[in-house]
Amino acid sequence: GWSAVNGLGTTTSAVMGALRDGRATLHPPPPGTPFETLCGRVDEELPALPDEMRSIDSRNNRFVQRGLEDLAEPLSAARERWGPSRVGICVGSSTAAMDEIENASNVHAESGALPDGFDVLERGSAAGLSHALRELTRVTGPLAILSNACASSGKAFASARRWLDAGVVDAVLVGGADSLCQMTLRGFGSLGLLSPEPTRPFSEVRRGINIGEGAAFALVERTGYGPRLLGAGESADAHHMTRPDPEGAGARIAMEAALAEAGIAPGDVDYVNSHGTG
Repeated sequence: GWSAVNGLGTTTSAVMGALRDGRATLHPPPPGTPFETLCGRVDEELPALPDEMRSIDSRNNRFVQRGLEDLAEPLSAARERWGPSRVGICVGSSTAAMDEIENASNVHAESGALPDGFDVLERGSAAGLSHALRELTRVTGPLAILSNACASSGKAFASARRWLDAGVVDAVLVGGADSLCQMTLRGFGSLGLLSPEPTRPFSEVRRGINIGEGAAFALVERTGYGPRLLGAGESADAHHMTRPDPEGAGARIAMEAALAEAGIAPGDVDYVNSHGTG
């Protein structure tokens, strides 16, 4: 009931194989990046979307298409079990297909015209992402694209849990999709957060992060064989525009809320996936 496409591989099995083998796959940034760094870039050309979806074809939506291929059977079972209208979609994306807008802007700067058929909403925004998800999943329940920077996909899980608790749906496709773009690279670069070497989080000599691209999905269901989301916690840490409370109050409140909702103790947690600046 889950899938992943990223710099480690373009299938879920390839990604898991790389993780088990401890293989790191980092590449230089896309052409035009005015500084040195390493990225989790997908260095493989993915198939285009079907002809009838040509208007929303993008690198980002190709990640989505590839990720959903590994979820074809669970999604089909969910549609049959609950009905298409009882399956929702809640996906996070920080910039969606912003690289398509950047490419179109470069073409316009050189030629004075946008590429033939280019539509900024369909090709480069979350609207195109939502249309791709609708067409590729064939579910008709509620659909939301959340953009909360690095918290986007995490918030998608929390929102999906509320949908299930409210009885709005019986299953939710959750996850995230983002493609590398100059806005993100230069934005993190201007903050001094990108490392020119492989990131070493928690190290005394850490130098920053390596950002990447790809898509990941999970099908969360009310009952059945899919993964269970036991609890979620959220907090609004308004300490500073770009850094959290130095005492970690916001993170603590969110984690305590998630544990309380799940009814488990901290010692029951087997794995923690941390977010930080490397």
